[in-house]
Amino acid sequence: MKGTAKIIVVLGTVVLVLGAVLFLGSKTSAHFEKITLDKAGVVMDSNVETAQFSTGDVLYRMWNEEEMIDTATGTQKRQILTDNILFFEDNDILFTDKFTVIDTNGLTEKTRSRVVYNLNSEGSYTVDNSVIAENSIVKLAKRMYFLNTAAKVYFGEEEVTTVDRPLLLIDKTGSVIVYDVPTKKRYLGHLTLVVDEKKRFDVSDEKYYVDDRVIDLASFGGTDNKKLVLESSSSSEIEKETKSSTSDKKNDTEDSLSAERNYSSENSASGTDNNQLGLNTNSDGSTGAGTSSVSNTEETNSNVSQGSSNSGSFITLKDYQALLDKIDKLNKKSEKAIPVLTLNYINPEVTNISYNYQIIDVDHTLVGSPKVELIKNKSDEVVDTAYISPTSSIEAFTGLVPNTAYYLRFTYQYDLGKGEGVQSLEVKSNPFETTKVEAVYQLKHVNSDAMTIKASLDQQMSDLSRVRLKITAEDGTSFSIEGNTNLISNGGQEFTISDLLPETKYQYQLELFLTSGESLLLKESKQYQTLAGTILNALDASVTENNLIEVAYDWTSVDYQLQDVSLKLVNATTEYTIPYRIVGQSDEGLTVVPLIEGDYSTFSVQLNLNVLKAESTKSEVLTYDDDTIISYNKNASSVIRQQNTEFLTFGTSFDSNFNALSEGIDQLEITTDSSLMNSETTDSEQLTETNDLNTLNEQNDNYMCILQWTAPTEAEYTVVTERKEKQQSITTPLEILSQEENWQAFDSQTVAVSENNILKMELELSKLSVDTFEFRQAIYDNNGTLMMYVYSRE
Repeated sequence: MKGTAKIIVVLGTVVLVLGAVLFLGSKTSAHFEKITLDKAGVVMDSNVETAQFSTGDVLYRMWNEEEMIDTATGTQKRQILTDNILFFEDNDILFTDKFTVIDTNGLTEKTRSRVVYNLNSEGSYTVDNSVIAENSIVKLAKRMYFLNTAAKVYFGEEEVTTVDRPLLLIDKTGSVIVYDVPTKKRYLGHLTLVVDEKKRFDVSDEKYYVDDRVIDLASFGGTDNKKLVLESSSSSEIEKETKSSTSDKKNDTEDSLSAERNYSSENSASGTDNNQLGLNTNSDGSTGAGTSSVSNTEETNSNVSQGSSNSGSFITLKDYQALLDKIDKLNKKSEKAIPVLTLNYINPEVTNISYNYQIIDVDHTLVGSPKVELIKNKSDEVVDTAYISPTSSIEAFTGLVPNTAYYLRFTYQYDLGKGEGVQSLEVKSNPFETTKVEAVYQLKHVNSDAMTIKASLDQQMSDLSRVRLKITAEDGTSFSIEGNTNLISNGGQEFTISDLLPETKYQYQLELFLTSGESLLLKESKQYQTLAGTILNALDASVTENNLIEVAYDWTSVDYQLQDVSLKLVNATTEYTIPYRIVGQSDEGLTVVPLIEGDYSTFSVQLNLNVLKAESTKSEVLTYDDDTIISYNKNASSVIRQQNTEFLTFGTSFDSNFNALSEGIDQLEITTDSSLMNSETTDSEQLTETNDLNTLNEQNDNYMCILQWTAPTEAEYTVVTERKEKQQSITTPLEILSQEENWQAFDSQTVAVSENNILKMELELSKLSVDTFEFRQAIYDNNGTLMMYVYSRE
């Protein structure tokens, strides 16, 4: 007993530990293979619905292998198919795992997991050394393929549309979901994609035909595709043979329908080999999507009712052959054949369906027009009734409810002419489901006061009467704008919403109005935020150590493109605009030298930005004022001083005169003594000589230009003296700037600063030069940067 108790305790402990591990595992937030998505796009979620993701969202795998996408804040978690492709808005893709690439030669390789493949100009996807060539097929899982090319879609024998690089999901019964980003469509029938004359992808059969080669895609990892017969009709005698399988298969209808709604490559609704919703292959090779029951008028009315109730049965290929045998026996006993109705396909959309049928009436025994009823699957409520052609046609029902299960019931009558009267046949289709429509929103452009949003549907809709986009701000206020039904249902429409508030979040929501009078309010978009607009974060004007005016600014804008930057220097006293010369420029500021003739000035600075309105050719000037008053002092002066230099002929040498000039003597006095004269002169002669001497002195007067500047540092500077011809008074900044090109350098000196930071430069000028030209000195530092202009005064 003690040993038994110990065993029970050990087993109980083990069970408890395992239960705790499973419980904690289910609650854990551990994320594996986590990556942050740097682009927006779409992906198929676990319910085969279109899910959007944004830049910054996170892709990760849970402990139980579930694949998830969530926002960076963890507020909008969504489960996606485990084996999947993320489609980015720029046409790049990302695989959630390593999948098999099958090229047109049947050769294979593996994709890389969780890295972005870029689409190149040749139609191939590449990343590093991994290439998915154009026309290749990627097998993601059983019954799940990605075709890397454009193709025409054939539904049965009919070309219905074209697709470009679609994702294909085949349900176990053979129906196909074609995801041509961002549009999704389900086909209940045989589907083929024709690439060109030499390449054809039979999706329903999972075979790729390239030239004479047949590439069996199911052989790469296998398949569980079970395309079964849902075929027609017989007499009550045939019903008796199939009745035994009816009750078991009726429940399987719902399981199969659920499997289509919740497609997963690993978790589809399961069952026996002959219990899945699927297509029938008829004796003539066509495909169908229905089952039938037959009521003979010779039987009792109860048999008719029984036939209707049993019409949910699914007849396998084997059963269908037995059915053909029975019909053949009945027709051999009669001179005329029973008409046979074949339902080739049903094409469910969001609010309507189209279906293709054919009635084979070899002996013209059909009586009247066949009737078809649209019935809700769960309630058996007849929604609509139509009378159809007695041969073959493509018909439709509209005004259906999205995401709802229906089935079709065909009733027609015939008379074999044996005196038995008119007999009735009733054929029910397999239940099908109208699709759920999702809105896809893409932010195409945003600035501070406007957004451009592309809104589209992941399903095509043909019965829209009106569409409206609702815009809701973060404070709850909203308004709506009208859309175009054709654009919305065929690829999407771009809406430009203006007059929005800067730095404000907005959500968008499509509202669809149907021709039936009903309306659909689709799921809202994520929040999109307008930008901050045009902002001047900082503006600072100052005098640098080198006595330059530096204007620094921090300006950002999403509404404008910066073309040019300029300043306006305004004299604080006279409000006179001071011209300037730019000596340095960067993205953050300007460095300028004011062109003032005086030694001192005070002024304010105005920043002018020449901008171009985004996405237009409209040019504007944005003006910003700096209230700081700049005190600008050159600490320099330049003076031209006259120096009388005489070329004496009487005992005064040129050298003595030059020495006196070099010593800075303003006027050289010449004394003459009559005792030194060797000849006598009269008063008039003396006066004539004096006048001639004065005239000579004036013509040969020299001038000295003296520059003196208190430099900021002890260093060597380059002083360039410039001159231009004298003109009449110039008063406006524009006039001053227009004369700048007239200044010409004619002397350059390198001058060292003295110990007390004084720079002094002297330059001798002739009287002719002084009378003809104006002068100024340009001072440059060791880097060749202009520091200031000092204008000479006489």
